[in-house]
Amino acid sequence: MRIQRSTKRNRKVLIATLLLLALVGAVSAYFYFSTNGFKNPDTANVSSSDRFKSDQEQSKELQNNPDNKVSAPNADHPVTPTNTTESNKKQVQMIASTDQSGNTVFIRGGVNYPVAGGVCYAQLSGPSGQSIRKDTTVLRNPASTDCKTISIPTSSLASGKWTFTLHYMSDDYEGVSSEVSFSV
Repeated sequence: MRIQRSTKRNRKVLIATLLLLALVGAVSAYFYFSTNGFKNPDTANVSSSDRFKSDQEQSKELQNNPDNKVSAPNADHPVTPTNTTESNKKQVQMIASTDQSGNTVFIRGGVNYPVAGGVCYAQLSGPSGQSIRKDTTVLRNPASTDCKTISIPTSSLASGKWTFTLHYMSDDYEGVSSEVSFSV
């Protein structure tokens, strides 16, 4: 009696295993044939010798014939500031983000335009109506201007949800980021 049960159970396991293998085989065959044998269409027309050229060979070829170098001009231009009706300053677009590491909150951001001079500051609003202003300097880049990272110890902030906006002000430009929130 016991041997027959074991044989029936083994037969069921064997049938289930065979069905599973057949299913895996069918799925693999489908993907193989639907993707043209797993060939990358971008490299299908490239000879194998071109695909495996060393960096040194490519550098030598470019030195011998610099016209073969393919480059695209940089089409990434900063957003042009807009005129505001409230003041005589131009409005610049700003970005801001926050990160928390250990017992410190880091506030980062900047102006999406290359402005000269000015100041950045973060205006924070706390869970119980607290208001804190943290000033920082600006770091100019060719296409944008960064506000130097602001570091705030979490011990100086009340527990709860905080929000902030990053501001930029100079003689000619001004800008405010969208509101960003974080929790302490």
